[in-house]
Amino acid sequence: TPRAVSTLEGRVIEVTATLIERLADLPAPDLVADFAAPLPIEIIADILDIPDELRSRMLAWGHAGTPLLDVGIGWRTYRNAIEALRGADTDLKAHFEQLRTSGESHSPFGRLAADGSLTERELTANAALIVGAGFETTVNLIGNGIVALLEHPDQLELLRQQPELWPAAIEEILRLYSPVQMTARTPLRDVEIAGQHIKAGQTVALLLGGANRDPAVFPDPDRLDVSRANAREHLAF
Repeated sequence: TPRAVSTLEGRVIEVTATLIERLADLPAPDLVADFAAPLPIEIIADILDIPDELRSRMLAWGHAGTPLLDVGIGWRTYRNAIEALRGADTDLKAHFEQLRTSGESHSPFGRLAADGSLTERELTANAALIVGAGFETTVNLIGNGIVALLEHPDQLELLRQQPELWPAAIEEILRLYSPVQMTARTPLRDVEIAGQHIKAGQTVALLLGGANRDPAVFPDPDRLDVSRANAREHLAF
């Protein structure tokens, strides 16, 4: 719920501040490895009530599952990703079993594990989905967004002068630098969309990045505009 999400705001600020302080002490900080990746991992770990000893493995889980978000990957890539995620599945099952028996967690997933609302399979499957989808997309958003603002100093200065534009700026970054460029859907029955006949079982590639630069929807679509009024009409997710 929005209320549950809002309670994470303080934690997000805390983790962000800690990571920024660490960057200052590194001789050659890496934007992704030292900031963009650890931030969502820490928050997801809080949601899943992952203990400290497992948090270091979550980064590997995220990287392992990333290829499965792509369309048309090869068999070897698929097999390697699945094999890597088997370890994550084992770790998550043991983690949720511990939460189920202890009943001490105050996290959303901890409560679900304790009260038996979800089966072991449902808990681990949803946890894996959150790690995979929440990790890769957020890392890309943060990395792309910081680089984009550094490449457009006028837009960065506008945000400094008018911080109330940040919500729109995030939507604009999602639109212009979509974390997921392409996905696919397979209809279960014959269907006609925009004059195109699609047969049941025929996979359709959806170019989200292209739709988000549609000039019929977004005037001057290749320009970064943090004050764009309809930026949130994107299809990034």
